[in-house]
Amino acid sequence: MHERGVAPDVVSGSCLVRAAAQAGDVEQAKRLFDSLPAWDMVTWNVLLAAYGDCGHCSDAKRLFDTMPSRDIVSWTTLLHAFAQHGDLAAAQALFDAMPARNLPNLYSWSLMLAAYTQHGQMQQARHLFDKMPERNVVVWTSMITGYSQAGNVEEARCIFDVMPERNIVSWSAMLQGYAQNGHVDEAKDVFDRMPRVNVVSWTAMVQTYAENGHLVKAKVMFDQMPERNLITWTVML
Repeated sequence: MHERGVAPDVVSGSCLVRAAAQAGDVEQAKRLFDSLPAWDMVTWNVLLAAYGDCGHCSDAKRLFDTMPSRDIVSWTTLLHAFAQHGDLAAAQALFDAMPARNLPNLYSWSLMLAAYTQHGQMQQARHLFDKMPERNVVVWTSMITGYSQAGNVEEARCIFDVMPERNIVSWSAMLQGYAQNGHVDEAKDVFDRMPRVNVVSWTAMVQTYAENGHLVKAKVMFDQMPERNLITWTVML
């Protein structure tokens, strides 16, 4: 457009900024942003996400602070950037500062919770979990995974047992939690109780046996598998 002497409008300009951002060229995204005659909320949020995705959290925060107005997407985009790159203090401060018109939604709560669980800060995660106005299966499963990775499979099992509903991902998370912590019998019990198993579940069980010295059981289970993937074969090598 610029080559023809025609300035892009807001809509097409947002598309150009997004394309540059998705290509990882945040500097080009900023140049395109600056060249636009005007910006709408989408354009601001696109550049904000570009900074966040590239790990330029300071630039993202400066842009956020200069925005003439913000919507829930703006807030959650910056929150995701802080959480994704491990700045949990900044993420929590932003979360706490969200104004009434942009109260944290389930996605915002889930982002903050995942940030804590992924960084092993389970005390903060549990505090947030207990305050959540609503929870879905993703939130519950995040807690199971977090406790398991922290070595607290007992608390992970407590969460699992009180879940109002479970899916294949939550069952697999509990199975893998036991597997990661060497609880072979408990892992097999979960596997046997699963209403539906997939190649991930089978592979986790084979790996549990193999890594804990039960090579014969690992081979028996491997032979029983209805399908195998590359990871399954690698486990048995």
